[in-house]
Amino acid sequence: MERAKSTRVQIFGSDYHVRGEADPEYIRSLAAYVDAKMHEIATDQSLVSSTKVAILTAIHIADELFSERRAREQSVDDIAARALRLTEPLVRQL
Repeated sequence: MERAKSTRVQIFGSDYHVRGEADPEYIRSLAAYVDAKMHEIATDQSLVSSTKVAILTAIHIADELFSERRAREQSVDDIAARALRLTEPLVRQL
């Protein structure tokens, strides 16, 4: 089993050492995404408190995740329904 590596990242002006088994480039890309999101929210909301910015950022990212999950589930349901419609005539022929 691979040992967890420590990757240094900077988010919203603070340095963090993130330990994990994921590729360091992947961890840096995640951190860059969070950093950009935090700066976007801080600018849009004119917020100074990093805690408030972090909480709003977490809510925005959670919303993105839930929306993507919902869209994926809908796609799976649509594909299953279509597959059923396509196989019904074949089953009737058997």
